[in-house]
Amino acid sequence: MAARRAVWGCLQNSQVHAARHRHLNSREVNRLTPTQAQAVVAGAILRQLHAVVTTGQAWDPDIAAHGRRQPTVVGVVAA
Repeated sequence: MAARRAVWGCLQNSQVHAARHRHLNSREVNRLTPTQAQAVVAGAILRQLHAVVTTGQAWDPDIAAHGRRQPTVVGVVAA
């Protein structure tokens, strides 16, 4: 029950987890139901929590998104 409540709050506040949930619900092949997608996100939250606690490293959204976020480019001017 705690993981389910954590997922609900996480989907409201975390862009990384909300994007993952949307992807799992909207993909054409092997689309998951909302409950199945919530279970996947809950598993990801638990794995990330374990990694943060055992390594002491801060949570990083780039790592959580499997490196799929576009890096922000600073100082580039379009011509």
